[in-house]
Amino acid sequence: YIINADTFWIDSGQPSLKRLALAWDAARMDILLMLTDLDSATGHCVGTDFLVAADGALRRSKGDPTGLIYAGAAIIHPRIFKDAPTGSHSLNVYFDKAIAAGRLFGMKMNGRWITVGTPDAIPAAEAAVAGALAKAV
Repeated sequence: YIINADTFWIDSGQPSLKRLALAWDAARMDILLMLTDLDSATGHCVGTDFLVAADGALRRSKGDPTGLIYAGAAIIHPRIFKDAPTGSHSLNVYFDKAIAAGRLFGMKMNGRWITVGTPDAIPAAEAAVAGALAKAV
């Protein structure tokens, strides 16, 4: 798995990483992203990232409100990094490469997704966790 350091989630039902592993198909996928919808996100203040086809294939949503958000967890086959440049760069380069090859797929998670990219996002994250804990009792 590749997981963003500034995100976490509270699963509902089967753990999302287990579902991601079960959905992985190296024969047809270079990348499988965990996704969430806007209503299940805390701390996300921009639009959506991807639209999902019936078979799970992804394309860019270009802000379409019916799209889903990349939830910061993925399974990525090492072959996608062949001839990768050195130094820091965005995974979006590889997402676009996989889209062009028809090999970027997504799986919608079940639960609450939380991103804490700035100190200002901490109170909302704490409130989301407290709310989830209260529901679990």
